[in-house]
Order: sequence, then structure tokens, then C-alpha cells
Amino acid sequence: MDYFPGVSLQSFIQQRGSLSADDLLVVARQIAQGMLTAHQQDILHRDLKPDNVLVRKEGPNWKVKIIDFGLALRKQTIETSMAARSAGNTILSDSVAGTVKYAPPEQMGEMKGVKPGPYSDVYAFGKMCCYALFKTTEPKRRQWSEIPEELAEVLERCTEQELKHRLPSFEPVLKVLESLNPMQAQREREEEIRLQAELDRKRREREEAERQRQELERLQKEGETRFVEFVREALDRTEGKPTQDDTAAANEIRKQHRIPTERANQIVSEVREQWKKAHPPKLQREPGEVITNRLGMCFASVESGRTLRSG
Repeated sequence: MDYFPGVSLQSFIQQRGSLSADDLLVVARQIAQGMLTAHQQDILHRDLKPDNVLVRKEGPNWKVKIIDFGLALRKQTIETSMAARSAGNTILSDSVAGTVKYAPPEQMGEMKGVKPGPYSDVYAFGKMCCYALFKTTEPKRRQWSEIPEELAEVLERCTEQELKHRLPSFEPVLKVLESLNPMQAQREREEEIRLQAELDRKRREREEAERQRQELERLQKEGETRFVEFVREALDRTEGKPTQDDTAAANEIRKQHRIPTERANQIVSEVREQWKKAHPPKLQREPGEVITNRLGMCFASVESGRTLRSG
């Protein structure tokens, strides 16, 4: 996952207090938009709660990231963990306790024949917004009166127990949230477009860098093959003593194919060593020295222009 410098919504609220209605609108819109995008790809969260939302406040702006998709616990695990919680808190039991506060009734097995769906995440979203506003998932009438009526109404409809009264998806939720502060919603959309454009730009840069790397790799590979062939040919042609022109031509090949100097020197050393092994130096014989082969035949070394007489 991408690194997100922030804290969970749970930690933020514990450290800095509940959110104002204005701040909640900004955060809730981003969460609703993220959930809508996930649902459009047939992905349910099933464990939406303050611990699974990361937030970062930068002046008046908020950045939000939803984490831990699809990690909801089974009903049997929830019941077992809650029963054992009295013996002492554990990481699992603490997580379960958090899940239960926001889990819709159909996910807890309280509505026979009803499977979790987008409306389940809508319920958890509504409960989470209540906690962010009031530090409780069960606000009282006096608390509802502290926030805009339209916001209170949409959150109540998100948290309805019965599906026929609950909002079925995040489309109507997002529509209401955006209508409460259209300018802010527009700024958020523009910021999202800007961030997406920035991500696309960085992706294109990475792709271009990778393309250039592969092209350089191909060029150098072809160049090394050509360089080796040239050095071998020069050694054969000059009997192991290449000329200055050969050196200049080899250096030109190295530059054309962008072969590092150290690598070129290494290739020259390796090819020269191979050439020497294939072309051992000829033994020099003294004039008149007699050589006998394995068949008993005798040979003598004779200087050019002279005759060796037996006897």
C-alpha cells in the first residue's frame, strides 16, 4: 500500500476531539466517494469504522484514505471474542469491539436471508459519521439538533435498521453531502483531478524511464557483441598488436553504443586473453638444432639461405 502520513480517524478524535459539521462534511464526502468507487468495482468493505480510515489535516484541507477492505470478521468469531473479552483485552477482542459498534444487523446475522451489500457499508458509514460528530454511535435528539437538518436526516437514513428505510447505496448519500457545500465539493473534485493528473504524469515518467533503460540495455548488448567481434578481428589481423587506428575505431564503437569505459577495458582484456590462449607463441630454435619426433624422424633448424650438411 502507498504510504499515507496520517492517523486513524479514531486516534484523531481521541486526541483532538470530535469533528465540526463542516469538517465532517469534507471527510465524509471523501469517504463516500471512495466507497462509491469501490462498490462500482464490486468491492465491499464490510468493516468500515474509525480505525479503518486514515486522516490528515493540512490547514482547512483534509486528506482521507480508507484501509483494510474485506477484513470483516465472521459472526462466530465476533461472538467468541466478545465472550472472552471479560478475561482481558486482546488485539482481536479490541478490534471486534470496534467492529460491533458499526456493523449492520444483516452482517451480525440478525436479519435472516439478507446478505451484506452496499447498504451494509452505508450503515457503517453513518455510524462512523455519528461517532466523528458526537463521540457516540447512538446520538440523542439534542445532539442531532446541533448539526444541519439535511446532514442529520441523511445520517439517520444511513443507520436505519430496516433496509426499506435505509439508503441503498452511496450515490444518494454523496448527492446530499455535496449539496450541503457545493463549492467545497467542487474544490475537492478539482483537487482529485489534479492529484490524478499528477499520478498519471509520474506514471508516464516511470514508464519512459523504464523504456529508456531497456533501450540502453539493448543498445549496450548489441554494442558489446560488435565490440568483441572487432577486437578479435583486430588481434587476428595484427597478430596480437592492434594499431592506433584500431584503438580509435574500437573507442568509436564504444561511444556509439554507450558502453562504459571500464566495461570496454574488461572486454578487451578478456578477448586478448582468449586470443593468446588460441595463439601460443612459436618456439624459437637454434640454427643446427636437431629435433626428433615421436616416430624417430630427425629434423634440424636451418637459417634462411644456408644448407646443413650431415656427417
